[in-house]
Amino acid sequence: MKCFNIQRFKQLLKWTYRHDKHEWMHQVLSAVLGTSLCFAFIRLGVAESSETHLEIFPPLLAMFLIIDGVITASGMHYAMKTTDDWRSLTMLPASNLEKFLARYLSSITMAVGILLTIPVGDAVQYLTSLIYDAPNAQSVIAYAYNTTAFSSMTKFEHWSSIILSLLAMHSIYLLGANFFRTRKYSWVFTSIAFWIVGAIITGLIYWNTDGFKVTSADIKMTSWPGTLMNIAIIIICYWLSFRLFCRRQLIAKFINH
Repeated sequence: MKCFNIQRFKQLLKWTYRHDKHEWMHQVLSAVLGTSLCFAFIRLGVAESSETHLEIFPPLLAMFLIIDGVITASGMHYAMKTTDDWRSLTMLPASNLEKFLARYLSSITMAVGILLTIPVGDAVQYLTSLIYDAPNAQSVIAYAYNTTAFSSMTKFEHWSSIILSLLAMHSIYLLGANFFRTRKYSWVFTSIAFWIVGAIITGLIYWNTDGFKVTSADIKMTSWPGTLMNIAIIIICYWLSFRLFCRRQLIAKFINH
């Protein structure tokens, strides 16, 4: 069997999307409800505490984007609820690469759907502010776009650094989704493992350098090594994720036979 065939891959995508659509709807509707309630309650809660009432939303919006873009990689196998689902996937006439890409694209589609709930939450927040605080009613998205923090990040190196860092984190959570054999809580175990390893590395650096003394020159010197490190993390994590996925498929075939 060829490693990748576009026609076969299209059929596999149709099967994957048809299999996962109920889980997509459940996750997106939950995100719509959660985002709407969160935006509305925070909007009401800060209505009397500041002049513009919206300062809290840009960091909240950024946090939502980071969580959606990073942790949703752990949802690669979220729709695979039973052993029958895995057995069906294993027996499909497709290569492991095609199956891996189909599962990954399914999680990306769900992440995009959850991301689209932000305008819905913004609309609910705006309507709520029209009722309780009409003179200061404003779109969260428009306000975040016009903030100083956003406008100051116009340089290419800023955006490229942020995107690479987020992709590196995304790949780490993708690896966790294939390493930890739990459908719902792989992001929890991945987060715990990530912070433990991060704390150990930070402690070693602090111990060997006698404290952190970082200057602007140090930051400039470490920008390219940091970029290369992120690229290396992305490549390694994606490769390991695929190898773990292949191993899982091999074990499933052995059990079925």
